[in-house]
Amino acid sequence: MTDITTEKNDNVYKGGIFLLFLSFFLYCAPLLFSFPQTSMNGLFVVNYGIVVIYFVLLLATGRLRRGRNGLKLVFIFLILSLISCYSLNREIKVFDESTNWLTVALIISCVNYLLFAFYDRLPSWTRKMTLFFSGVSLFLFSYLSIYLLPMSLLGIVGLIALGISFHVFVPLLFVLFTIKQVLVIDEYNRKAWRYTLGGFGAATVFVIAYTFIWFSAVDKINEANRVKSIQGSVGLPGWITVAQKTPKNPLAETVLKADIIYSIPESGFSDGFWRLSPRRWSDEKALHDPLVIIAALFAGKPNLSFEEKVKVLESVYDARHQSEERLWDGNNLVTDQVDTEVDLWPQFSLSYTDMKITVTNKKAFEEWRTNSQEAIYTFDLTEGAVVTSLSLWVNGKEEKGILTSKQKADSAYKEIVGVQRRDPSVVHWREGNRVSVRVFPVISGESRMFRLGITSPLQRVNDKMEYRNISFKGPNFNSAKENISIHTQSATQNLIVPAAFEKTSGLVRSGKTYQPKWTIALQDQPISNEVFSFDGVNYRVRPYNVQRDQMKVQRVFLDINSSWTANDIDKVWKLVQDKEVYVFDATLTQLTENNFKQLFAKLRSNRFSLFPFNEIKDPASSLVITKNEGYSPNLNDLEESEFLHSLKAATTNPANTYCVFSLNRDLSPYLKTLKEFRIFRYETGPVELLQDLLNKQEFARSIETPNQVVMENCGLVINAEPGANSSVAPDHLMRLFSYNHIMQQQGRNMFSDTSVNEQLVKIAQRANIVTPVSSLIVLETQQDYDRFKISNSETSLKNAAAKGTGAAPEPHEWALILLGALIIARLRFPFLFQKQRA
Repeated sequence: MTDITTEKNDNVYKGGIFLLFLSFFLYCAPLLFSFPQTSMNGLFVVNYGIVVIYFVLLLATGRLRRGRNGLKLVFIFLILSLISCYSLNREIKVFDESTNWLTVALIISCVNYLLFAFYDRLPSWTRKMTLFFSGVSLFLFSYLSIYLLPMSLLGIVGLIALGISFHVFVPLLFVLFTIKQVLVIDEYNRKAWRYTLGGFGAATVFVIAYTFIWFSAVDKINEANRVKSIQGSVGLPGWITVAQKTPKNPLAETVLKADIIYSIPESGFSDGFWRLSPRRWSDEKALHDPLVIIAALFAGKPNLSFEEKVKVLESVYDARHQSEERLWDGNNLVTDQVDTEVDLWPQFSLSYTDMKITVTNKKAFEEWRTNSQEAIYTFDLTEGAVVTSLSLWVNGKEEKGILTSKQKADSAYKEIVGVQRRDPSVVHWREGNRVSVRVFPVISGESRMFRLGITSPLQRVNDKMEYRNISFKGPNFNSAKENISIHTQSATQNLIVPAAFEKTSGLVRSGKTYQPKWTIALQDQPISNEVFSFDGVNYRVRPYNVQRDQMKVQRVFLDINSSWTANDIDKVWKLVQDKEVYVFDATLTQLTENNFKQLFAKLRSNRFSLFPFNEIKDPASSLVITKNEGYSPNLNDLEESEFLHSLKAATTNPANTYCVFSLNRDLSPYLKTLKEFRIFRYETGPVELLQDLLNKQEFARSIETPNQVVMENCGLVINAEPGANSSVAPDHLMRLFSYNHIMQQQGRNMFSDTSVNEQLVKIAQRANIVTPVSSLIVLETQQDYDRFKISNSETSLKNAAAKGTGAAPEPHEWALILLGALIIARLRFPFLFQKQRA
């Protein structure tokens, strides 16, 4: 038993443990601190030097000879070598970055090997677990040995020449000495092999099961891909079928990301493990996952192009942020600080959120490498919210954004970032209540700050007003610190806030880790009749009450997908079966008692639906009933498709006003965009409300006009009326009105020509809002603005500000102010107005 027992005064063992902790700390140092590339090389040299020193120590003390209790020391040597392997891998890429489970498995395996030094002192159950995990480790290192097999010949040559290439054989040495260790134990414990083989067998069974599940997922995706020609027959891209049929679970997502994020063999088993080439489409790091590699090796991958996979991931797995176009990478960026200041106006049912974000490039500066990276953020807004300010700190000074057309902003940003590599920032509107913000450059070892302002209506839920925090996706914010300050601009009652907030002069939460999702609820209160006045127009908000017109529904179209339950279908079918009822299954198909169960079952297998409004021939007497889970392709994903051209032609006609009733409020991005563009009249509620509307033969009518907009989701109407009252209300009323007015005007021309867009851009400039036709941009110099013909509008609200009432002076008020200033100057400094004597 001396071969597996640690003696109390074994200095070689103690020294090995010390070197092990030192080597592990050095390996982890780049994860904790910023290191230039040259220092990374130095760290590998130190890690490798520790391996050499310990090996020389083992030889010098003769502890590798038989009977010298050296097996426990061999495992310390192998663990040191494994750390050195992964340190070298940072410079000579053999493995992509390990997945979390693989990292944990390697650490557990190493700890388990160290426990063998105390094997005879462990409780019986711990010995069995140690042997079991040695079997799992045996499987893992056998995989790594086979993975590195193509490099073995090169490793043998390099071993003679350099010695460094011995790292190729470290997994194989783990395999051999694991077997050796079990054989030593088996000399006095004949059952040792049973537990080790049990661990090896359990790992094997798990991998086989994973491979079969992988094969099933690939087969389902390929089956959908084989029948995608059906979508082509209705003018939709073929990948839509794949997205509809792909299960929404982590394994299916991994299958789709194979070859994009996860390394897999390129062409199947014949090429072995060596030909691995993930084609990345975002700043996510390429990952090495043995389960994925083995499963893909034996069960294959989906027969989809790179572009089709990305479209499916965007539509079903909320991957739109990752697929944002990048001019520069940003994989060393982290979000360090988020400072949020919120102003609430309960009496006007609106809010303004000012977010100042600090992004840092953790990579150390290196003179011989590119040090500039691009930070991209995607902000998720509540329905009806709009971006109303942008700032970027340039040379230590906050520079405000200027509102211009989306085309000009995009052109200027790409020219400066892609060619001149100077300071810009830009914010663009995106479908589905999202905006994207870009900041460049973020220099290695430095930080950048930008500020984003968002005007939002308060949501009404269960007779309360709710403010929901603005969440975002972007550079890692897991360790970001957050300061929040909330102020209400009128008295509030029954304020419900998260427990972490402190009540001082307002609500404060400081020094905590960033939390993306939190809500504040306020008691509903009457809407103020005060106005905001600008340029001869008064903006006033009032409650929205649904007004309905008579509507005799003759045809019902059921927009069926996986979000519908059997109970939903039964209830709705009972309400509408006395009418002409249709579903969309490649073509519009009328439902009957004979086919409705079969069609419902078939359509419920679709993850989402894209209802073709252009197929409705008589919108005035037709009702679309829908229910959604909140994901689908966007309209721009369907660009150039026959489906979208037909939809455009149908919706451009103002006579085609569709009616949509949703059984829940969670519209898909496709329907959400059509709703914002006012393509249909809309109501939402339970089946009981639907029954009441059908019985009364009525439906909500649109009360919007060029001077009145409705925000149905928050129960508000904003009017624009001629007048020049004193401004008491915040300027955000005008901003919200202008955003909804632009969406209203753009609706029937959502793919309109530039002449229409130019008119809408002028409206956006006056209110300083980001819309489908306008963007905010910050450039470094006035010469940059002049070159791209971007200028501030003189009659504009400019950037919104926290606590700002927005009471912008009218032109005649500016004249009075100037006149008053001249009179004061004349009385206070008369000598300035005296004529000079000759």
